[in-house]
Amino acid sequence: MKITSNRRTSVVENIKVISITRSAVFQIGDSVELNPRSFVYAVQRAVPVYFPGEGDFAQLELFQEPIPRPTITEDVKTTFINENPNIYVDSIRILGLGGSSILQVGSNCSVDTESKVINIRHFIDQDLDDHTYMPTQYKK
Repeated sequence: MKITSNRRTSVVENIKVISITRSAVFQIGDSVELNPRSFVYAVQRAVPVYFPGEGDFAQLELFQEPIPRPTITEDVKTTFINENPNIYVDSIRILGLGGSSILQVGSNCSVDTESKVINIRHFIDQDLDDHTYMPTQYKK
């Protein structure tokens, strides 16, 4: 595989990706902007009971808050000297890409990724037949 941009050429002989999940990106070639997002609300309970409205991202503060961005106040000047216009890679092996991650062969101007995850686990120590683990309106 050979990808050419206006600055450098990426040459990768072999890429193997086993799994891609949750808004991950596997990009072959140049792009201008990548913005993968992943919001996950995971509930694991000893008793499979789910309540109306549960998992509504609009009701969860975490998913409403913007991720803080750094403020750049310095004027940064850079100079790049590419003595070899080619980037050679023999092999890339990835077990998994997930949660707004990116694997890209090529160039990119802007990357902005975001992943927010809530994991809830409810385990019960009492007798399951008395239904005391449930809110009153859902008891049998």
